[in-house]
Amino acid sequence: MRIIGALVAVALLSGCAAADTQPEAAEVESPNVEVCELTELLAADLVDMVIDVTSDAERLQDIRGEFDSLALSADGDVKTRLLTLVGTIPDIPATWLVEPADDYFQALEDVGRACLAETGVPFEVHTWK
Repeated sequence: MRIIGALVAVALLSGCAAADTQPEAAEVESPNVEVCELTELLAADLVDMVIDVTSDAERLQDIRGEFDSLALSADGDVKTRLLTLVGTIPDIPATWLVEPADDYFQALEDVGRACLAETGVPFEVHTWK
């Protein structure tokens, strides 16, 4: 009887040991890491375009599409907040020269917080104030 108990104990312990030797699942990097990095770079480029609208007027006009493309690649809160950011961009972005961009800046800060929370990577908010 003791032999059977010992065999059961060995079998249970070997099962636990086998469970410990299983390879860990590979971590999959969130698409938000790249999206957040690209969003920060695009926001920095936007500052330069707004300050000097003649530098790249055509790209400035299409800036909403660039942010929208990034939003389509994102997921979770980053995606939601990027889509909100897109909604703050005026039809003619050059009007930011004479109109406040507070909604855009607030939305960009919201994206930055979501990026930090989901990726752990700090996000600098670029402004032209």
